[in-house]
Amino acid sequence: MSRGRHAKLSRWGRWRLNRSHRFTRRRFLIGAAAFMALISAGSASHWLPALAGNPSRTKPGQTRRLLNGVWDFQPASYPLGDAPLSGQWAKIRVPSEWNMTAPPNFATSWGAYDIWETPAAWDEVDAAWYRTYFKLPSHPNGLLKIRFDAVNFAAFVYVNGHLVGEHYGGTVPFTVDATEWVHPGVNTLWVAVAGPKAIRTPGGFPYPMGSWWGQLCGGIWQDVWLIEQDPLEISDLRLQTSTRRQRLSLQGELSNHGPQREATLITLSVWDGSQLVFRQDHHLTIPPGTRAAISWTQTWPDAHWWNADDPYLYYATIDVRVDNRVRESVSLRFGFREVWVAGDRLYLNGQPLRLFGDEWHYFGSLENNRQYAHTWYRMAKAAHVNYIRLHAMPYPPLFYDVADEVGMLIVAESAIYGSSKNLDLTDPAFWVHAKEHLIARVRRDRHHPSIILWSAENEVLLAYGLTWVNDVAALKQPILSQDRTRPIYFEGDGDPDGVADLISWHYPLEITTAPALPHSFYAFARGGSQYTRWKRQKPLMISEFGLMWKAGPKLLSVVTGNAPFHDIEGLWSANAMITRAQIEGFRAAGVTGVTPWNLVWYGNQPLPYAHIRWRYPSLNTRGPKPLRVGRYADTLNPGWTTKLPAWRPNALHQAISQSFRARAAFNRQWGMHAFAQSTLQRTITVHNDTADAAAFTLTWRWTGGGQQRQAHVRLQLEPLGRQNVDALLPLPAVSTPTEGTWEIVLAGEDGSPLVQTSRPLILFPHLAPIRGTVQVVVPAYHTVQSLRQQGLTVVRWDGSSVDAPIIVGENTLPNAALWNTLLQAAARNAHILVLSQPPRWSNASGFSVDLMPVTRTFVQAPHNPILHDLTDDDLSWWEGPGETVAPGLLNFPDSAQVFILANGGEAMANASLVRWIPMSGAGPIWFCQYPIVSRIAQEPLAQRLLARLVPAVAQPVTERALACWGTALGTWFGTTPTDSIPSTSDLLLIDLADPVVQGRVANSLSSLRAWVAAGGRLWLHGGSIKPALVRSLTGQAAQAVQVPSRLGQGALNLGQSALTDGISNAVLDWSSPTGEPVLVTHAWRNVPASAQLINTVTVNWQDYHKPEQIKTASVLMSGGWPTATVVWASALQKGTIVIDELQWDNSTSLASTLRNRILAALSTV
Repeated sequence: MSRGRHAKLSRWGRWRLNRSHRFTRRRFLIGAAAFMALISAGSASHWLPALAGNPSRTKPGQTRRLLNGVWDFQPASYPLGDAPLSGQWAKIRVPSEWNMTAPPNFATSWGAYDIWETPAAWDEVDAAWYRTYFKLPSHPNGLLKIRFDAVNFAAFVYVNGHLVGEHYGGTVPFTVDATEWVHPGVNTLWVAVAGPKAIRTPGGFPYPMGSWWGQLCGGIWQDVWLIEQDPLEISDLRLQTSTRRQRLSLQGELSNHGPQREATLITLSVWDGSQLVFRQDHHLTIPPGTRAAISWTQTWPDAHWWNADDPYLYYATIDVRVDNRVRESVSLRFGFREVWVAGDRLYLNGQPLRLFGDEWHYFGSLENNRQYAHTWYRMAKAAHVNYIRLHAMPYPPLFYDVADEVGMLIVAESAIYGSSKNLDLTDPAFWVHAKEHLIARVRRDRHHPSIILWSAENEVLLAYGLTWVNDVAALKQPILSQDRTRPIYFEGDGDPDGVADLISWHYPLEITTAPALPHSFYAFARGGSQYTRWKRQKPLMISEFGLMWKAGPKLLSVVTGNAPFHDIEGLWSANAMITRAQIEGFRAAGVTGVTPWNLVWYGNQPLPYAHIRWRYPSLNTRGPKPLRVGRYADTLNPGWTTKLPAWRPNALHQAISQSFRARAAFNRQWGMHAFAQSTLQRTITVHNDTADAAAFTLTWRWTGGGQQRQAHVRLQLEPLGRQNVDALLPLPAVSTPTEGTWEIVLAGEDGSPLVQTSRPLILFPHLAPIRGTVQVVVPAYHTVQSLRQQGLTVVRWDGSSVDAPIIVGENTLPNAALWNTLLQAAARNAHILVLSQPPRWSNASGFSVDLMPVTRTFVQAPHNPILHDLTDDDLSWWEGPGETVAPGLLNFPDSAQVFILANGGEAMANASLVRWIPMSGAGPIWFCQYPIVSRIAQEPLAQRLLARLVPAVAQPVTERALACWGTALGTWFGTTPTDSIPSTSDLLLIDLADPVVQGRVANSLSSLRAWVAAGGRLWLHGGSIKPALVRSLTGQAAQAVQVPSRLGQGALNLGQSALTDGISNAVLDWSSPTGEPVLVTHAWRNVPASAQLINTVTVNWQDYHKPEQIKTASVLMSGGWPTATVVWASALQKGTIVIDELQWDNSTSLASTLRNRILAALSTV
């Protein structure tokens, strides 16, 4: 919002100005007069720096000088007072930000974004004064204006001591008229800038601010121009093209700022390179001090249309002549194209579009160059992206220029960013400012053919609620006032008041609420549970999804178990699996735009820039000139160094790229097992998301064990067409489990493969009958039938017998009375197996089934005979409805009597296979949430799991009796401490943090070793306190070391021993934003690899709680410390010594859970 010297300020602006009286005309002129008197007393050469602004561009009627370079800079406090006539001036480059390392989003310990090497104190500066000088040979004949391409946020411009204009708004250009106040010779330009922090009120920001960068970083961040121009001025040009009408039209205004009436000849010329396409003349006489509308319309049937594959550009020039002399000339670059919506489709030049997108926040001057935009768009196109959403603010114009040239479709968004929840929506002025911003935003960029959609705002309703729906819907009108050639929508806020041209959803299906991937992400497709949510009356954009921006290892463990805790690659791989399923599901629903968050940042590895500094031949050229780039500051390398690639894709990148192919074929089922000699049934969805009809051949095959089976079908798909293919394949006979691959190949009409994907598919023969007798709690008809079909002898349980394992059938919902009867039987040493129960079932012992079915669970006790040779994939994607492996996972009490064999869910906090000892001396109760009865005919792993479970349930469970040395440990484990080696116990826990215990151990080394050698299990807690005692007991030369505090909130279970079965990496992850509590302070080196059980983490997951811009880089920077061992075991004849450095001896729930998991493993192995 530009305002001249006499313009009325906004209500907010006027209050702030009047409050300090800092910009009254009288005060500034007095100060300016004193300043001019001061400098006139001495020689100008003593104070005048090199003059900014060599002439950089001329055209008829106008000379433009670039004022970029090194300016004077003085931090100030807000509210600003008079211009500083004294004090220490620093130097700053213009354009730049003065606080590019501002916390929280850009502050790192290694200066990743310290691109300007500004003082750290400037990060807290909320306002500043800028000063530079320019020289005029004479007084301008016409107008002299100063244009700022953008200043963040409020700017007050002074020339030779006079306030010539002010502007509020950090992302759009403004111009001030300095004609009245300049003179021949040296002129002084002052700019007072109030940064984002300065303009925030207690209620929030009263202006659109954009996202993190816009809310934090202040300064003159785009180019500054000194413009001498003729009094005749063309403005507000609107060039429109229509492929349906085969027409070009152009409207604008001609202003006469001069003192006399002018008879003009206005000429529109359209150029194809150097070739004139057509020309139109228009005569107009315009009085002084007035403006008049100008317009042209031209039929153009043979125009070369602009599109993403052929970004053909024209130029239009408008010349204003008086007496045959050009007095004003304006040029526009444009593409001939048209965008519209019809029904649920979006069209470009009459061809339907399916949009596959990328998006990201703007984060400062590192991005503000053409090479960066080129690199981003090149990377995106290589990954089959066809549109970019330039998110949360108007990006610098170069991003749209480059998109025009390379054919990247653009969604142009405003700076109305609701996600931060820091806008003052209750102030009516906010909505006025928002509309003013939209007008300026659209006016700046409406001639770019690459822009196909306007995004009016981002997530205001999602953040603030539907109270504001009318205000949000009203934001469409100011856009329409400037441009009616593009559809308008509201990012993430659906269809407010029904005014949107497209519907936009953000994060509609995520793994947190839809964990049964891939099937839960097909909810919007035909036959899905939410098919009718989208009425298909307007196009739908799912323009943000995926949780890489916040999902640490615990959340992502729902899909890949323990893997995400190991390193950042594990995190990327988990997100890749989720994002792939989401894209495939959304495409199956026919969604118009599919845009995961995101490719450019999370789909590439941050690059390890090192010691890169730049020098420039001149600072008086366009664009910012940063001094350096820090390590991991970006994922793109737009030519900054030859030692790094342009980008380094990670697993997420590969998943997005594969799923974004316009012509594609996807498996709807992800199962990896099948019975031999069965007919495999798969659904394959084939997509033709191009503008042309296409013929395909789809082939599917299984290959393995020297055998192959295959089939194929031919398809014809219309533009944007898709088809579900029922792929049936008879499978061969095998005598043993046989590894193989399931492969699909989509070929074009010429037979060349377009898509070729494969995944493991193991064939299993049917097992021999299971021998044994079980007692079944009736009624359980289906369970009885299935068990008998597997060869078991099944008898009805009489309610008291404990002679054979007791089985509670699937979905039988044992009530409270039956549960009490089962507990009584367990007390008499009955062995009980509770098969899968439906969601919401619970019992009085603290077990219950949650509400969400899952397709992935994880082996947590790999040394247990039931699971010893199974993998996570064996417990995932079972044949049957939805490929679910559990109708819901088991919640269980936090107890050492609960032993987890397999688990799942977020943080793997729920179980799918559990053994519970309800009381000392009781028989075990097993809970199996796998549907082994209902799936036994379809899923080979169901049959194998049942064959292992029945004999395992029948086996007795030997519990180790626990004894403690140390009062504190006795308290934690609820046992009375002893001071001797127990004769009746075979598990002794010793607290080496207790000085009394230390002495007792030193005096009992021989006895302890003998006890262990006879079969005892000795557990030393805190052995690093007395490493010599540990070495004496174990005979190992291990060395205790201190763990860096940054790595103290987690540990990793190596899965090498039954001693740590049941302990997930989620239980060992204590990362939190506060850094408390601490899990590990000390560890061991030189431990034999075979003895290592739990090691230190490789990176600090606490850093993933940092702001989005720096979280991944911070995690990477936290690594580099060589791994050490936290828990290890040393065998001594028949027994074992376990050394444990985990800090579980505190009252937190994290410590309680860890203690119980450790004790459950140690006491039963």
